[in-house]
Amino acid sequence: MNDPVDYGVAIFVPPAILDEAYRLTKVLTGLRIPLVYELDARTIPHITLFQGRFLTMAHAEEGWEALHEIVLPILRKKQVSVGMSRQIEVRANNGNIFWNCFRDVALRELHERVAFHMQLYTSGLLMEQSVKAMANAENEDVKKRIERYGVVASASAYHPHVTLARLQSLLNTQVVNTTVLPQGFEFQVEKICFGPLNQYGQMSSAGLEILT
Repeated sequence: MNDPVDYGVAIFVPPAILDEAYRLTKVLTGLRIPLVYELDARTIPHITLFQGRFLTMAHAEEGWEALHEIVLPILRKKQVSVGMSRQIEVRANNGNIFWNCFRDVALRELHERVAFHMQLYTSGLLMEQSVKAMANAENEDVKKRIERYGVVASASAYHPHVTLARLQSLLNTQVVNTTVLPQGFEFQVEKICFGPLNQYGQMSSAGLEILT
């Protein structure tokens, strides 16, 4: 019997955002501070809409194929825009380094539609971090978000971003915040992608499927 698989659906960002994300990562690695992981040629910068665990690859593919009917009208009408911040955020809980997007109602609605749909194909499975979050949930709202959308950072807690890397030590937060300075961008969402996730939630550039 095959092991479950972790797959995600994300906004496929335009070339200028890809280039800037890789540039920022190069600045990070140039600081020579210890990192748990960083973007590299094997992973693709993206803005997560959904992450989940599926019983089989066939279940994941079935959900992805059925999702086309939901999102294609949105993509073709260019109903969602994304603004990228000029600041980096180091997450205090785990050291993840985020290049944040500005929160937007249409972007959140896209996330909710995608995540709710894909979660229906997971056979009730959860990724490891969501299992832990469910066990440690302090209220029913957190549990309901995980059950409905698969992860804690969903619905009202949705936090759109491009992940660049993860620090080994939060002691390096200040040097990152003062050295890694992104440009601001705004773009319309025209493509989404579907691909395998590694243990850190990064999306692999191998096996990536793009919908436009």
